[in-house]
Amino acid sequence: MKTIFCFLFLTIILGCRKGDFNIPFTDQTIFKNAQYIRVPYYTYKDNSNGKTYTFHGTSRDLINFSSSGKITQVIPYDYYDTISNYPVFVWEKTGSKNVMIAIFNDRISIDYEKQQIKNLNAIVWAWNTGMSTGKEGAVSFNNGCDVINGVIQYNMPPTPLKN
Repeated sequence: MKTIFCFLFLTIILGCRKGDFNIPFTDQTIFKNAQYIRVPYYTYKDNSNGKTYTFHGTSRDLINFSSSGKITQVIPYDYYDTISNYPVFVWEKTGSKNVMIAIFNDRISIDYEKQQIKNLNAIVWAWNTGMSTGKEGAVSFNNGCDVINGVIQYNMPPTPLKN
């Protein structure tokens, strides 16, 4: 069973209460040579089940912060981001030649000193700008490939995700 962890440099806070965190909200990236990617609000229809899914993007509108960066209020809402077995990824184009999206089956583990992801074997699906499908700024699940033991499986269609 694949659990979905999308590799996007976004802060997603689920089920938080006032005062749970004391973290500054920043547009700084984790990696020194990375580019901040903005994700708009978007919806998409999964043709396999006919349902519509919503992703709220990098908007900070649902979280209130004090001037010191503390979370003072997480606005309760019934529209958490949803993702289907065939997700669609949308972001503002960066113009970069090298963009990659990855789905992990575990939380992403980062070695901050070496500036790299430690658990690459947890990647189960990937897409990058070197593939002939999809385009920078909009990629559907079928544009990418499964990743098995760290190796992208270019010659087979991706396996649907399972919740």
